[in-house]
Amino acid sequence: MFLKTDKGYVKLKDDGTYVIYPVMFAAAGSTIIKRTLDPATGRELSAEIVQQKTLLMVDGVTGDIRSVQRGFVLDHELAPEEIATPDGCFALRVVEPPDFMYEAISKKGNRVTIVAYKVDITTRQLVHLDPPQPSNNQ
Repeated sequence: MFLKTDKGYVKLKDDGTYVIYPVMFAAAGSTIIKRTLDPATGRELSAEIVQQKTLLMVDGVTGDIRSVQRGFVLDHELAPEEIATPDGCFALRVVEPPDFMYEAISKKGNRVTIVAYKVDITTRQLVHLDPPQPSNNQ
């Protein structure tokens, strides 16, 4: 659980301890601004625009992307290393490339959206997949 204070955010842990994050976030339209604060005084030291990030749940063996979550989530900005993942997966925060998804036609003729990337599990970098080519055997 996070608490907002005048000197930033405080994360309360289950074991009774806490972590202080000397930052504040503010929305300006669709833009998120991150203000870094002086931990002692709470005064603003700097400000920057937070790039919109995407949280991926990645299969730890194949690198396939199991789920995608978009949008600003405080937990993901402050403590991404503590994101709970299903067995065999890991969480990865990325700035989503413009061609992250592509449209395709399924075998049933439905229009579907497909992720155009997987993750290299060694480097934890996005790897672009070539879209499937239509077969000549129609």
